[in-house]
Amino acid sequence: MTVKSEDLWEKAKSRFYTSLRNLSQPMSLEEMARTWDVCAHAVFSGYTQHIGGECFSSTVGTWENCVTAS
Repeated sequence: MTVKSEDLWEKAKSRFYTSLRNLSQPMSLEEMARTWDVCAHAVFSGYTQHIGGECFSSTVGTWENCVTAS
């Protein structure tokens, strides 16, 4: 099964939009960034496991936290 990067992007974006609806209003930019990080990590980790990687870091490298990254 071949997955295009656009497919992964759409899955992450869909998961993110769904998650945003569950955040309290008004939401902070930090809450939005943390939510995106969790959603994107889940989608990409799931993909790497599907293609034979034990986890994201064993296939691609470390996952950098977008909220605390400088």
